[in-house]
Amino acid sequence: MYVQFPAKLETIGDNEPFGYFYNFSGNGSDQRQWNSFPSRMVALCDSKQKLVYPSYAKDSTGKWNLIVQTDEFPQRIPVELCRSQDEPCGNIAACGLSSRCVQKYAYQLLLSIDHEKPEKCPTMKLYKFHSACVCFAQREKENWFSKLKANQWHIDMSSD
Repeated sequence: MYVQFPAKLETIGDNEPFGYFYNFSGNGSDQRQWNSFPSRMVALCDSKQKLVYPSYAKDSTGKWNLIVQTDEFPQRIPVELCRSQDEPCGNIAACGLSSRCVQKYAYQLLLSIDHEKPEKCPTMKLYKFHSACVCFAQREKENWFSKLKANQWHIDMSSD
């Protein structure tokens, strides 16, 4: 089975502005427009997206194989590479969070040939590719919320 992947990244994925927000109940019944959200979106970790046409790769067992690439059936893989791996995520330090950008990976099935046994038929094997650059964050020990919980700050709710 062959599924053609688009030749341009712009034609796929989540590059379009958010149209609707679904509530966390999972039923999608509570649709709300997020009209102003796309104008405020900012990536926390810098990354680069591109398409790759692998010709030689290491499969999930650690063995190197030749990846079948033909004009009629090219095997294109979308990848996202972290430009700021292991660096703090942008714009969240002021929120009392320590953070870092982490490279995530996904497995992709590709038609390949064992280079040590080229006479054998091609087989589908799993290969690991860079798939996303995400921000992992955790609360600092001393932040404004923990001080509020510990009653170190007093908020006067009474009216005069």
